[in-house]
Amino acid sequence: MVSTELPWGVQKQMPPSAVDYGILPGKFAAQSLLVEIFAVFERKLLLVEEEPVEKVLNKTLKKGEDTYLDNLIRTLHGFCQSCLPSILGVLLKWYEHQQTLGLTTDSARIDSKSKERLAKRLLAVDYLFCIVLIDVLPQIHFHPDSCNEHVSKIVQLSFHQVVFRDIFALGGSVNYNNSIIVSETFAEVLGVLSSSHFKLIQDTFFQHLNDAKAESPINTNKIIHLMMAMKYFRIKLTMPEIERGAEFLDKLGSFFLEIDAKQKDMKHAVSGLLVEILLPVAANIKTEANIPALIAFVDKLYGPTYDLANKRQHKMAAYPLLTCLLCISQSKFFFSNWTQFLNATLAQLKNKDSKLSRVALESLYRLLWVYIIRNNCEGNTATRSKLETICGSLFPKGNRSIVPREAPLNIFVKIIHFIAQQKLDFAFKEVIFDLLGCNRSTRSMTLYPERMNIGIRALMVIADGLQQKEGPPGMPRSLGPLASGTIQRNKKTYITRPLTADVAKSIGLEQYYLSCRKAFDSILRMLDVHVGRPLMLTQVQARGKDPNEILGGDTKPKLDLFRTCVAAIPRLLPDTMTHQELIELLTRLTVHMDDELRAMSCQTLQNLLTECYEWREDIIMIYLAFITTQVQDTFPVLFEGSVRLLMQLLCIWKSAIQMDKKKDPVEATPQQTPPTNHVANFVNPAAPRNASLQVAPVVTSSLDWEPRVESSATRAGPPAKAERQIGRRLS
Repeated sequence: MVSTELPWGVQKQMPPSAVDYGILPGKFAAQSLLVEIFAVFERKLLLVEEEPVEKVLNKTLKKGEDTYLDNLIRTLHGFCQSCLPSILGVLLKWYEHQQTLGLTTDSARIDSKSKERLAKRLLAVDYLFCIVLIDVLPQIHFHPDSCNEHVSKIVQLSFHQVVFRDIFALGGSVNYNNSIIVSETFAEVLGVLSSSHFKLIQDTFFQHLNDAKAESPINTNKIIHLMMAMKYFRIKLTMPEIERGAEFLDKLGSFFLEIDAKQKDMKHAVSGLLVEILLPVAANIKTEANIPALIAFVDKLYGPTYDLANKRQHKMAAYPLLTCLLCISQSKFFFSNWTQFLNATLAQLKNKDSKLSRVALESLYRLLWVYIIRNNCEGNTATRSKLETICGSLFPKGNRSIVPREAPLNIFVKIIHFIAQQKLDFAFKEVIFDLLGCNRSTRSMTLYPERMNIGIRALMVIADGLQQKEGPPGMPRSLGPLASGTIQRNKKTYITRPLTADVAKSIGLEQYYLSCRKAFDSILRMLDVHVGRPLMLTQVQARGKDPNEILGGDTKPKLDLFRTCVAAIPRLLPDTMTHQELIELLTRLTVHMDDELRAMSCQTLQNLLTECYEWREDIIMIYLAFITTQVQDTFPVLFEGSVRLLMQLLCIWKSAIQMDKKKDPVEATPQQTPPTNHVANFVNPAAPRNASLQVAPVVTSSLDWEPRVESSATRAGPPAKAERQIGRRLS
């Protein structure tokens, strides 16, 4: 077959297609799509064979890495609405064929290295097969009965691949990590099917469990793998399903109690599975669960689990399970038992074992959500006493750090956010003011990076929630990434328009607003002295030094704080610092040694240009002065990047003026003029010289909010006269 990519392109010889051109259009489209998907899979498998054996599969094949393949699978998802049974049959045949190719290879004649590569290829086949199944099986509700045969095969295959996988037959320890990843993707397949074939999966699970229990001696590894297979198994909260789910939990709970405490690994595996299943249930309970089966389940497990939590070797497994049991319990049971567990949890925050202190912290913030959001606290005196104890343990007075030290800062931000839902005054005056140093004079102000970082981020989240009139935050879920990368958390975007005194008054933050702005001003000035000016790429002392060496150690938390501060602008503007001082500070940061801070400062300058129309001319003039005085021609890469950023800023200014001109004749609403996000693509002044059109990514990984730029059409107020004149010149 001869083909060309374009009519005037070079002709290429192509192998004959497996598609029958005489069939109906719908069938032809589906066949063509599957042929193309399998062709891409073959290329992926060749890539896996060529790469180092040690490289994990979900780095090479992870969903989201190949846009073309993602689009093909997304299209296949649409086709499955009408022809899922046929597509599942073809996928199973492809999978069986690939497994047969691996088995027909004469393993006696190949060396150990080739055997490891062959094993990795078979694991890659499993992984690709699962990725497609995870995407197409949600369409099974369109074919409730016609897919039963295929689903039974997939369920049996998934359990077999997780439970009976032989690590040593797959190249030994070299492919161990890949084997775990593939097992998790098969568990995801079972998780998708649990919404439509709950009973089939439950029966298959208990059949395998009973077989494993009947063995003498009991095969501990097989039972642990069986628990892994059910990791993503979910219970629906509608009335018939919740009863079946409670029956499943009761059987699993009975098995948990049967296991002797000496069989530590097995008991912890069952405990972990109970936590994975109970957390989504707890998150979906709005007030309390008045389901007799669930109440009996909590009563049955709580006492033995609490006893287990008092034993050192079982704390890691017992704390999360005890937390889940309290989270699904009724209010009366919660209030009568949570104080005792709360005291034990607070005591573990200072544990030298960082893993245990992290588990205790996660238990604390889930319990606090139930206490504040779902159960609306207790009386004022009791509530304040508990909150003071909790905050005193997390943020000790007079201490420059937080407890536990190694924990992610976003957990502390969420805890403050929960408290603010019911006790806003306490959250600000007792927690945020202390973290930001609002009660200290400017002269005695000292940088406490982690504490200040938490304070600023909590302020931003609380203000945004109040202004957007959002409901209470949801219960914290598990944060672990999935092996397939199929389920991704939706990032929330936050308002970047300046938080003015009028807005602060309207949302009830007027009495806290000014103090926070003054503290923010002091923090910015200190950061500029410590890690701002000294780390500019134009500084003589920065030349010839390794950036990783300079930016490590004590400098890292300060840089994290600086990124948070820069991202908070223009939503939060420092008080007493003039516009010129702030713009000069941001301008200097566009040539900072830290890539993320440099990118963030470029983004913030564009936010200011879009949101604050009275600042626009100052931004351009100050940036021009900075280029001419600070960025000499001895820094050609920096100079070129700075000029490109200047051009970008001018384009944004011009666009903003044009939007204002359109708005002037008729006061358009934000809905009539769609917003333009100028920050999605911005120029990085430190980009390589040969990348004149290179776009630098916006980095927001260390923050709880993703800054969003709304166009000038969404704000009120006409542009200045001088701005109109400059706009005409630019046009």
